[in-house]
Amino acid sequence: MFQSDSGKNLLFKDSTQCLQEVPAGTNYEGFLGQQYMTSVNSLRKCSETASDLEKSCTFHSCQQKN
Repeated sequence: MFQSDSGKNLLFKDSTQCLQEVPAGTNYEGFLGQQYMTSVNSLRKCSETASDLEKSCTFHSCQQKN
């Protein structure tokens, strides 16, 4: 999450200087914006494009979309 031989899939880049504060009362959808949410949701329409991490977090039947 913080270190990688290839420098990929890190939580933060080495060049990160500060984090942006999310205003109180703002949900993640409002903060990230409609265009981003549409893009992310479109990835979930095909199980072939879901990441292994997302698949591992949704293996339980109560988390499956009907």
